[in-house]
Amino acid sequence: MTENIENLIKTLNFIFNGNQYAHGKFYIGQKDQKGKYQGVAKTEKQPLTNADWKRHILGEQYGIGVIPVDHNGMCSFGVIDIDNYQISK
Repeated sequence: MTENIENLIKTLNFIFNGNQYAHGKFYIGQKDQKGKYQGVAKTEKQPLTNADWKRHILGEQYGIGVIPVDHNGMCSFGVIDIDNYQISK
């Protein structure tokens, strides 16, 4: 891994400090008529690894989802997902 990606992974692990025993993976499929990617979401009952983060950052294989609630029932971050397909890139 390059130093920049390693530093980014450290930062993301710090910011998105969530569940240490499970995480989500989204295997990306095709876009639908509105432009939203379809795919398969799964919960992996294992820790999120640096290799998972790297694939996510590089857009390879799958997207990841950090479960915000940790093993003590505490939450250190929140996320809102707003899909707006009218925005031109």
